[in-house]
Amino acid sequence: MDRQERKRSIYPSDAARQPGAKSAQPGVHTRKIIAGEFDEDFLNWFEDAREFGKPILVEFGVEMNGGWFPWNARWNGAGELDGFGDLTVPDGAERFVFAYRHIIDLSREVGAHNISWQFHINHSDHPDEEWNRFESYYPGDATSICWQSAFTAHRRPTRVQLNLFGFQWIGFISG
Repeated sequence: MDRQERKRSIYPSDAARQPGAKSAQPGVHTRKIIAGEFDEDFLNWFEDAREFGKPILVEFGVEMNGGWFPWNARWNGAGELDGFGDLTVPDGAERFVFAYRHIIDLSREVGAHNISWQFHINHSDHPDEEWNRFESYYPGDATSICWQSAFTAHRRPTRVQLNLFGFQWIGFISG
């Protein structure tokens, strides 16, 4: 498999976004990331990013609190407390945090310090369950998350108000 094929292989297809899907696209579940199954691909990408040498904004797990992507807690343990990590924290979102931290650690391992990391949520939690709150997915300040963003889609201009980790966001979105 050449580098371009490897790059395509670690990203989910649009099929993962289909409403009512019984399962998300299987390629990029957080369990596989934590287990190191994509380390070689990530390391190659981070080496290229380092060699590029200019600032790059990178995010992992866009809209992780939406059930349409395979890194959502719904597909990775949801609200179970089966012994992964902290026994008081639902496994699904906790696995996302571990996976995101693992990816950032890999970027640091190869010296890709030109990367700024983004945490990108959906404006509402789907499914709307306690174990799927966007706050549960935040990988922590020590991970060097520099940017936070929220996606919302509306047909007409709509006032949006979010409180993310102590920062009040108020804006108008049109989609």
